[in-house]
Amino acid sequence: MRRKFTLIELLLIIAIICILAGLLLPSLSRARDMARRTLCQGNLRQINLKTNIYFSENQGYFPCIPGYAGQVTFPCLLMGLMPNADLSKHKIFMCPGFTPTGWYETAFPWRYAYLFNRDHLANGNPATGNQKRIHQIAKPSLKMLQMDFSDFGLNHYHRSLSNNTAATGLQNHVPGSGSAVPEVKARAAEISPALLGRPDFMRGRHAVTVNILFIDGHIEARNSGPVARDLHMLGTWTAANSIFNPLN
Repeated sequence: MRRKFTLIELLLIIAIICILAGLLLPSLSRARDMARRTLCQGNLRQINLKTNIYFSENQGYFPCIPGYAGQVTFPCLLMGLMPNADLSKHKIFMCPGFTPTGWYETAFPWRYAYLFNRDHLANGNPATGNQKRIHQIAKPSLKMLQMDFSDFGLNHYHRSLSNNTAATGLQNHVPGSGSAVPEVKARAAEISPALLGRPDFMRGRHAVTVNILFIDGHIEARNSGPVARDLHMLGTWTAANSIFNPLN
C-alpha cells in the first residue's frame, strides 16, 4: 500500500521550496540586471560606431546642438534624421534597464535613457568657430561621451542636489544615486517626491553600476556612487579630474 504524505511533511516540503526560492530570487534578479547591462553596453557600442561615422563625415567635429530645441536631437543627428524625428524603432537609444515614468518619457523614451556630454562637447556654434573637435580632447580614455542617465526636463547634466529639490521638481540623476550617495540620503527631505518615486533613482538599472561610453570608444561599468557624487556635488563636474569635463 502506497504511503501518503502527512500534513507535516507537506508543510515541510513547501517550507523548503520557499527557502530555496528566497535564496535563488536575488541571484536571478542580479543575473537579469547583468544581462541588461550587457545589452546596454551593446547599445553604447552601436552609438559609438554612429558617432565615429559622424566624425568622419564632419571633419572630426562633435554634433553641434545648441539650445534646448536642439538638445533632444543628438540621436537624430547620428541617424541622419530630421530634428525631433520618431526614433521609437531605433532601440540603441533606449537602455533596457530604463523604465519610463510619465507620459512624456513613455512617448519619447529615446530622449531620456542616455546622456550625451552636451555642454562641454556640443554646445558650440559653427558661426563663431567654437565648435569642438575630437582631436582637442587630450584624455579621451578618461572622459565621458555617453552614459546611463535619467533626464527629465532639461538635457543638462550638471545637476546638483539643490537642483533636484521638491521646489524645482527636476528629476535628472545618475541611476542608483539615491542609495549610493550618502549626501542624498541625508538630504532626502529636500528632494522631489517624484524623483524619490522613480524606479532607477534608488535601485539603479544594472545593479549598482552605470555604463559609460568614453570618447576613445571603450565602455566601462562603474559604481554608481562615485559617478553620482561627481555629477551631483556642486562644482565637481567642472573639475579637471571629472569624467564630465573633457577639456581639462
